[in-house]
Parts: sequence; structure tokens; C-alpha cells
Amino acid sequence: MNWIRFKELATKEKFDSTNAWGFAGSAGTKYTLNLQENEFEYKTAKHYYRHANPSPWKSYKVNGEEVTKKEFEAKLTDLLK
Repeated sequence: MNWIRFKELATKEKFDSTNAWGFAGSAGTKYTLNLQENEFEYKTAKHYYRHANPSPWKSYKVNGEEVTKKEFEAKLTDLLK
């Protein structure tokens, strides 16, 4: 699967669910692509915890259902042929 192609086609939006002090939440980018009656959502972010370093976080969804990266790529590859 070509991630560059996906990001070119997808709608990109920033999100930030951290609290006023900048911890206890996530901040990152959400990519959404509607393709042949399927919605693909990819989120990449940093998750913040109080008094700890931020940790990277990624989420993959197809039609609102959480899937693995491999499942996400396979479904998208089939539709982008």
C-alpha cells in the first residue's frame, strides 16, 4: 500500500484532546478517506500522561471498526487497484 497516495487523497485534520496543562490526552493528525462506500480513518499522535514522556500512538479504522495496520493496508490496497 502506498501511504503517500493515501495521504494525498485523504482529508487531513489536526486534533488535540489534551487538557489545559498539556497532559492527559492525545494530540496529532487524523486522516479520513471515503472510498467506494468505505471509510478509512488513520490517526497518528502522541499520547500524554502526567509526569511522563509522551508516547507515540496510532489508530486504524475501517467503517468505524478498529483494525490492525495489516488489515487496513490490505483493504485499502484492494480498493485502490
